Amino acid sequence: MLLGYLYLRHGQGARAVTALEAARIFRRDDRQLGRTLAYAYLSAGRFDDCLKSIDRLGLKDDRHLALIRSRALWGMGREDEARRMMAAVKGDLRSSDGG
Repeated sequence: MLLGYLYLRHGQGARAVTALEAARIFRRDDRQLGRTLAYAYLSAGRFDDCLKSIDRLGLKDDRHLALIRSRALWGMGREDEARRMMAAVKGDLRSSDGG
């Protein structure tokens, strides 16, 4: 997992995906690894894989994943959905912040 993270930090999304997919074989239930893999897919321009990865995690109320999802939607040319997702995240932040 560390190698995949380092690849991400250095802008090498495709290599990060390879390393993280290998780690995922042994750590299927690791949610942090799943989040990092979703971000790696996004960084590699693999937007459909990113969305599928997020869906598999099943974390509906995760703001970080919502932001990643919105960026993947935008990358797929689904700007209206991306905007709605981003607006929902911003609304959640405001309500948790007290206004």
